[in-house]
Amino acid sequence: MKRNYIFYILTLCAGLLITSCTNEEDDLFSKSAAERLNEAIKNSKEALIAAPNGWVMEYFPTPIGGGYAMLVKFEKNGSVTVSAQNKYFPQITTSTSTFDVIGDQGPVITFDSENEVLHLFSYPKDPEGGNDKNGLGLEGDYEFVVTDIKEDLITLAGKKRGTRIYLRPLSENTNWDEYIGNLYNLDKFLFDSKVPYQYLNTESGKYRLYSGESHVFLLTDDTDDYVEGDGISVPFIVTPEGIKTYSLNSKDGNEFQILNLNSNKSELVAQESSVTITGLDFLAFFTKEDNWKKGWEIDADNIGGTFKQYYAEIVKNYKETAGYNEDFEGFVLTIKHLKGKESYALTFSSSKGTGIDKQTYPGMYMLESETISGSENLITFTDKGTADLNGEKVRGAIGGMDQFIKELCNGSFVITPDSPLRPSVFTLTSKSNSNNWFKVVLK
Repeated sequence: MKRNYIFYILTLCAGLLITSCTNEEDDLFSKSAAERLNEAIKNSKEALIAAPNGWVMEYFPTPIGGGYAMLVKFEKNGSVTVSAQNKYFPQITTSTSTFDVIGDQGPVITFDSENEVLHLFSYPKDPEGGNDKNGLGLEGDYEFVVTDIKEDLITLAGKKRGTRIYLRPLSENTNWDEYIGNLYNLDKFLFDSKVPYQYLNTESGKYRLYSGESHVFLLTDDTDDYVEGDGISVPFIVTPEGIKTYSLNSKDGNEFQILNLNSNKSELVAQESSVTITGLDFLAFFTKEDNWKKGWEIDADNIGGTFKQYYAEIVKNYKETAGYNEDFEGFVLTIKHLKGKESYALTFSSSKGTGIDKQTYPGMYMLESETISGSENLITFTDKGTADLNGEKVRGAIGGMDQFIKELCNGSFVITPDSPLRPSVFTLTSKSNSNNWFKVVLK
């Protein structure tokens, strides 16, 4: 099947070419302009339909907007199916509508009935509900001029914006949902809005990349004195291997466009040069005051050993002692840096009820912390023996709390980010007993 498909595309490519090795003038004008256009329309439509498992569409709404991949399948009956998962569609979303290839500036693919997925990029409103005063939305196209057809690539240009769009045939044995889900998971692995920036590294310099979660990097100098409006915008799209920027870029004489995730998933490496993208210093980020003000929340669903036992006891005893059995909403433990101080705290907050009837009961225990970087990145906590009034009451009255604090302050923990490129989730594992561990998530 693949051999037949490739032969078919090559045949169609030949039909789009308006050149000849001999009798150039005679061949060029042997057909009228209308005949040549109709032939190009026919060949383009047949090429779109020829991909048995559809196409990967590398879609950028504008040359300066973030790119997103969609899967597209064109059918002989004029229907088209588009599927995607991204920040606009947190769940895999598939929409079927109609398409046509018409003559206008050459063969033009038009998605001529509403498609929930593709038309989101061309709707005149912000899909995230922002204040779009100009009513432009993402400014994307839904009609595309066919500019080139090759064996494994169809190149398009947005009719209004001129943005380059690529269609690449999806292999026949690839499951659509699996492909889309893997792309989405890689996106989440690479970027998180709670992590302020990453690093672009060249042979002679180090620079910051802000806003990766938007698929438009803001490239700036490596300084905290960043001023809004400074920097260079670098739009990109997530690929199965890493990322690809809209255009070829250069920094310090080093070019980069295609950057793939390395084998240990710690950095993105450019194909064109020695440029890499890495995460920030995660140990420094973990202890950064700005982040501790928000707090690292202990994930009750990812906790092991005696920590799991004590946490369960705290929740059970808290519900019973505080009389929250009927409307208990939750209990949260968070490690925080105290603003303007060198101290840290283990805070707790319980709640019951919802809406205007919601009641919370917070408290804290004072800690000291020390970090050691090296082959193993370690952190230790020390119980200072002081607490606020609520903390003192709960530690004495709720079984499990005192034991949890003592275990937290019993030796060092190996601290490991779930993604070195965007360290917003960490696992803390007891160095003396690897069965005792818990995860924390940046709030």
